[in-house]
Parts: sequence; structure tokens; C-alpha cells
Amino acid sequence: MNLRAVVERRLAELRMSQNTLAIEAGMDRAQLSRILSGEENPKLTRLEAIAKGLEMPMWRLLLEASDPDAMQQSAWNAIFEQMDPERRDHALRWLSPPPTERKKLK
Repeated sequence: MNLRAVVERRLAELRMSQNTLAIEAGMDRAQLSRILSGEENPKLTRLEAIAKGLEMPMWRLLLEASDPDAMQQSAWNAIFEQMDPERRDHALRWLSPPPTERKKLK
């Protein structure tokens, strides 16, 4: 699944429009559209805002949107490469699902 598919599925569950999500995430609809289409690589803060607007933890948004086989060449790596090592380690720990959630994912 990709980010667009995860966001569209969650928007349908919440009966929310992309425009409402964009407002909730503090960006305009055009920017959200560029992120979802892959035209723009989002910063970590934008992904956090999108996840918050979708009422889901960021780790779940990224997990559902990721394709483990394609992860090496994805835009997600570009995001982590922009970070200093300490912040990257913190983000990776933060993105890891809590032990109770890991059990649900299996």
C-alpha cells in the first residue's frame, strides 16, 4: 500500500475530505495533493501533521504506507537522510510500534 491509499482509506473511514485534512494538517490542499501523488517529499513534521489529522499514530501511517521491498529506494529514506543522527535515532524509536501493537500486527 502507498501513502495515498492509506490516506484515502482513512479519509473514507472518517468521512473526511482531503480539504478538511489539509486544513487539520496546517497546509493547503495543493500541497497535500503533491505529497500524496509523490511529487513532493514531505518533511517529518508534515507526516506528523497528516497522521494527527487522520487520528492515527504516525508509526501506523508509515507502516501501512510502506512497501518493505521498495523501502530502500523510497522517499522515506530521503526524509531520514535529512536528519542529524541523534534525531534520526529518536524518530526511528518513536516510529516503532509499542510492544502491544506489534502483537496485533502479526
